[in-house]
Amino acid sequence: MKRWWLLILAAIASVTVLLMAAVPGWSGPQIALSTNPSLNKVVPSKQPISVFLKLDDAGESSEGAAVQVKLLTPPRTPWLTTDFPIVEGTTLLEATVVASDGEAQLQLVPPIRGQYELAAKVVPKVTGAFTPFSETLSFRVPENPEKYRNLLVLLFILGVAGFGGGWVIGGSQSL
Repeated sequence: MKRWWLLILAAIASVTVLLMAAVPGWSGPQIALSTNPSLNKVVPSKQPISVFLKLDDAGESSEGAAVQVKLLTPPRTPWLTTDFPIVEGTTLLEATVVASDGEAQLQLVPPIRGQYELAAKVVPKVTGAFTPFSETLSFRVPENPEKYRNLLVLLFILGVAGFGGGWVIGGSQSL
């Protein structure tokens, strides 16, 4: 009988912890990331994107806040490098942005495809206004779709050149 009560208490505690983590405001201040245009429409090295960091501070005053931002590029991979491999695994941006009305905005051009890490730390401009907090956000920039088209065109040209060359070289030979 005692075992059942322990299991019930453990289940209640687990559900409470999950609810606290899922409901905004219970788990403390948070930072929401959004972009314009949306990330699935972004082409690396082509167009600038606006990154918006919305501060959900659970009732605390974030009017006078500064956001310290550090943007890291995707890590190096030994298999398929990007078009600009010297940028892989580096710090792309390190800045402090003022969050007016609880929202900070950055504008950047992602140079390569992959998973970017954005470390944001929110600090008050006035000492003691609220407790500083930080969060690490990530977003993914897709590969440029033109690369796949160019690969297919290259493979087609190589196939035609190989077939044509074989026909010219071996066409007059008899078995």
